[in-house]
Amino acid sequence: MSAGEAKRILKYQEKGDVVTLEELVEYLNWLWKQTTVPVN
Repeated sequence: MSAGEAKRILKYQEKGDVVTLEELVEYLNWLWKQTTVPVN
């Protein structure tokens, strides 16, 4: 990852456009426990 990409990710996180690692892990754990896959 370049320094520019790291800065962009931090800006996206500040705006709420990108989840944190903790939020991603929480979502993936929730998804793993589902009996069906949510499809829109």
